[in-house]
Formats: sequence, C-alpha cells, structure tokens
Amino acid sequence: MPKSSYRLYLYAKLSLVIGISIILLTIAVIVQNYQRSAQQILSNYSLMLQTLDHIYLQDMVEESERQLTALSNRVDRNTIRRGESVQDSTWEVVHLIKKEAHFIYFYHVNDQRLECYPPWKPPAGYDATQRPWYSVLKEKGEVIRWVGPYSEYISGQKVLTMVRRFQGATGEGIGLMMVDMSLDRINQILARALGKNPGTLYLRKRNGPMISEINPEWLVKVDTELKAKNEQNTFRLLYDGMLFHRQLSYVDWELGLYLPPETFLTILYKELTRVLLPLGALCIVALFGIRSLLRIVSNEVRIVENGLRVIDHQNGLKLQQQQHEAWFVDKTLVELESIRQRYHEYHQALHIDPLTGIFNRRAFDDVMEKLNTGSAPFALVLIDVDHFKRVNDTYGHQTGDVVLQHVASTIMRVLGQGYRIGEDEFAALLLMDRNELAENLEHLITQVRNLSVQGTACKVTLSIGVAIGPDSQLFQKADAALYYRKAAGRDGWTL
Repeated sequence: MPKSSYRLYLYAKLSLVIGISIILLTIAVIVQNYQRSAQQILSNYSLMLQTLDHIYLQDMVEESERQLTALSNRVDRNTIRRGESVQDSTWEVVHLIKKEAHFIYFYHVNDQRLECYPPWKPPAGYDATQRPWYSVLKEKGEVIRWVGPYSEYISGQKVLTMVRRFQGATGEGIGLMMVDMSLDRINQILARALGKNPGTLYLRKRNGPMISEINPEWLVKVDTELKAKNEQNTFRLLYDGMLFHRQLSYVDWELGLYLPPETFLTILYKELTRVLLPLGALCIVALFGIRSLLRIVSNEVRIVENGLRVIDHQNGLKLQQQQHEAWFVDKTLVELESIRQRYHEYHQALHIDPLTGIFNRRAFDDVMEKLNTGSAPFALVLIDVDHFKRVNDTYGHQTGDVVLQHVASTIMRVLGQGYRIGEDEFAALLLMDRNELAENLEHLITQVRNLSVQGTACKVTLSIGVAIGPDSQLFQKADAALYYRKAAGRDGWTL
C-alpha cells in the first residue's frame, strides 16, 4: 500500500475514534446538566406551591373564617326562632375584612327569608331551596362547609361560599350563616404565580370539581401515578411532563400544578447551547474525518468503476483484484468477475427475440430513447405483416412462425437492422436520407412479396408507416402513418 494511502486510512480511523469519544462525552455532560436543571425546576415549583398554600390561600380562607366566626358569635338562636333579623351594625364592619366585593347572608328556615349585606332583595321566582348552599341544612350539627364553586343568581359569576348551619334544641336546622368568596381573587393569584410559563395551575376540592384552573388546555393528565413515576426518571418528563399535588391542611382542597413536556424540552435546549465548544470541536474533527472518508470512498468507487468498465467489455478481459486495503469494495471486487460473465449472457437474452433472432422491444426502446434525445435526424419505420391472423388460421401457427422468421431475415438483409416489437410487428431505426429510405422500403416490399413458404401457397405482404425524428410524438406519428397505409389498401408504405 502506498504510504499516502496508509496515512489516509490511519487519519480516518483516528478521526472516527476521537469523534465518537467527543460525542459520548458531550452526551454525558448534557445528561448530567439536564438532570440537575430539571431537579432544580421541580424544586422551585414545589416551593411555589408551598408559598401559595401557606401565604395566599391560607390567608384567604382564614379571612372568611374570621368573618363567619365574628358574625356567628353575635347570632342569638332565640332571635332566629322568633323570626327576627339577625343583622346588626357589625355586619358592615365584618364585611371590611375582605377587600374584594362579596356578600354576607343569613337564611331563615321558618319563613324562608334571606338577609343580605350589601343589601340585595331576591327577585320574584327566587327559590332558596334550589341554591347549592341549601343542602347544608340536611346535615347534622352546627357544621361549617365550603359550598361551590357555583354561579351567582343574578350575575352568573362563580363564587365559593363558607356556610355555617344553626340548629334548634332538637337538632333541626333553623338557619344558615354564609360568607361569599369571589373566585376572581383566587384566579388572579394563581395566574400571577404561573405567569407566562407553559402549564396548568389549579385549585380543586379533594377528589371533587375544579375551583380555579389557569391554562386548562395544558392539562392532559390528572394521574397520581405520573408524579411518582417521573420523580424517579427525569427523562420521562420530556414525554409526559410533571404533575404536582399538594393537599391543603386547613381546608378540604387540593392545589395542583401540571408542567408539560415543553418545560423540560426548553431546559434540554438550554443545556445543548452550553456545549457549543465541544460540539464545535466535534464538528472540526468530524469534518476532517469525513474528508478522509470521502477520499477513501472516492478511491474505492473508482476501483469499482474500473471493474464495471471491464464488465461492459465483451472481449473476455478479466477483473484484477486490487492489491491493497479497502473498507467497502474488497468483497465486491471478488464478485465482479462472475457478474461480468453472467451480465453478457443476460444482456443478450434480454435484447434478442427468441423466435426470429433479431432484437426485441426492449432493445428497440433503448435505442429509440437515445436517438430521440439527440439532434440528428432519423427515420422510425413500423412494419406489420398483412393479415397475419389469416395466415395462422389458414396454414397453422407453425407456418406463421416460419413467415415471421423469413420477414425478419429479409428486414435485416435489406435494411441492415430490425426489431420485433409485437407478434407480427417489426420496426427499424434508420439514419438515411429520404431518397435512400424510399429505395430501401420499396426493395423490402418487393422482396417480401416474392417470399415463398415451402409446402404452402402462402403469400406475404407488408404495410409500413414512417415518421421522421427526433420528435416526442414520433411513435404515434409513425403508427398513424401505418394505419393510413392499411386503410389505403395495405402492401405499401406511407411517410
């Protein structure tokens, strides 16, 4: 092997080894950095949920609890039994505990009367028994329940209501004290916490309906198994995302956060940008290696090309195997010699008509395509044996085969070449001027008329259509000339 070729293969091998090593190192760095960043993101969002829980939501719930406690402590059950109003001046003061707009209610069971602050008069048709908070009366004891979210009677806005049941001496429900909480404030807090980050932040009753939901379109799964599964495998976050659940200890609610795969794909993209330097080095090494490989491939392609040129020769030249190292074509060179021999056998079989011994339709199409893509004029001659079916029916198919063989040999003798392109259809592609063409065609027709088939009275004539090319519609034009000749009486030719 030449020294330059040896160095070329050596450089290629070294480049591949270094390139693969850099790839593996880069992947390891990306994986480590991604896992660390993903865990940090999970920790940050977990801390966000904790902050929402203990600072914002707990404060809102405690505001409602303070209101309800302050109002309930001033309610006299005897006043309720007498059907008197329980509202006093403290309602206005207690109402100020919460800044957002809301209502305070007391419902009297005996006369189905609803006291409200700020003042609000139930419209005609208002039925308290159909309101969601009415169901608390069916419970036992002086329980406190959160009801909702449900729609306000007039505005239709979603609200939550903290309800306390008052009962009489025998345990019967005598009234309900209620404090509304607007969902607008909860929605604002959750939306501000999530910001423009992709994902869904929500608050819902434990195993119950949603109270508030920010960007619900991101929430593709609410599955408790998703959290446990993805905490153990941060790479599953790239496919499933992450779902957090946080149970609120002071109320029967659940705070949840779903982070879609896009969150973690962004982290991965950022980590990829941090490895530009090793990737740049990898590209340099890879380019050098690819350059060497391309030269190797180019050299070995030339080896195969030379072998193919030898195969295409029909003079019996044998392939000589290259006496140096080859990565891609060593085994190929061993097979090329046997392929060369089979090639010529198959080539002949594919292009020769077995009955007449002249070229077939495949050979005709190949030559026709080459001539039609050039600029030199040539003539396409289509030849049909007149009434060939009658010959077969009258004298038999064996005689028909003899007729075809005689016609083929006559065409080859007169025109110098020919193709059998159908059962009784022949063609020729001639490079000659019109005078010479006409002379040859007349001679061919005369020769075929004089043919005799031994032992029969069979007479043979030809119909010939001719068109001059090159032309993309050359075959159709020659075919049209042939049919014109047949309509005109056969036994002749038409240009």
